[in-house]
Amino acid sequence: MGANSSKTEIEEEPKTSLKRRLTMNTNRTATRITSVLRRSSTKRVLTGPRLRQTIRPCVDACEEQGLLSAIEKCHHACVMKHLIGGDSPDVGTTKDDMPVILASKNPEILELLLEFGCDINRTPKADTSIPSKRTPLHFAAEYGYLTSVKLLIHYGANVDAHDANNITPLMLAWDKSQDHVAEYLLSVYLRDKKAGSWGHHALMQSCQNGQLDFVQMLIVKGHVNPNAHDQYDGSTPLIAAAKFGHIEIVRFLLTRNVDATYRDKLRNFTAGDYASVNGHRECWLVLQEASEDLKEDIIVVVQTTNTPQEIVK
Repeated sequence: MGANSSKTEIEEEPKTSLKRRLTMNTNRTATRITSVLRRSSTKRVLTGPRLRQTIRPCVDACEEQGLLSAIEKCHHACVMKHLIGGDSPDVGTTKDDMPVILASKNPEILELLLEFGCDINRTPKADTSIPSKRTPLHFAAEYGYLTSVKLLIHYGANVDAHDANNITPLMLAWDKSQDHVAEYLLSVYLRDKKAGSWGHHALMQSCQNGQLDFVQMLIVKGHVNPNAHDQYDGSTPLIAAAKFGHIEIVRFLLTRNVDATYRDKLRNFTAGDYASVNGHRECWLVLQEASEDLKEDIIVVVQTTNTPQEIVK
């Protein structure tokens, strides 16, 4: 009977979700440490052998070096001890000293910080290596920490957060070739948001930023309409790419039968006009050729007895 029970436990273990295992481990550690730290100090527990039995002294002296050191060394029990002892999980101002960012590479420690109420959307101050307004979810997505990405989203991270360059975690993951993270974030977007409005916004941003692979993925998988225009200024993905001179994106969009003669509402400009005024000669030449071909191929003027008619092929 005992052997069968043991065998069943072994078989069921792989089926236990990662989230559940992390939570079970975290709760056990928290209960064990809290039960000791809350005892009366008159019993000399905090300095006696019972505390050392509950949490062995850290050989790397994490107690003296602080919370950040414990996180960097991935010492789960030391992190728990600091948090229960009152250390704030929201210290630091840069990507190198913010606990929630440092913990992204270790899901168990990250969940501890999240359980203790760290600010999940707090952003580090800008420096020369990163733009401002980049959230912990940006960093987890950039480095491909899929489990941490899932945890951050589960605890309420803003999936649609934009940094100072209007880059979202999804765009960053795709740009860094973290395909498994990008695919997961895309599924979250499509599940939680209106796919049409989100898709157009993401396409416009990626056209402006020159993210060809991301543009191709959105269009080829059918998440967006490449001919859709903005409801306010009438801008299109082709216009966005032409403004910034992203010639490869312009060429790709033209292969998807976008309208090169379309004019926006803001200045009544075509994509070619924007390429011209912004000095992107190569884009302008490609768009001029496409516009001429479009005029010749789409509209045929047939002369009748009195009235010319425009017939669309």
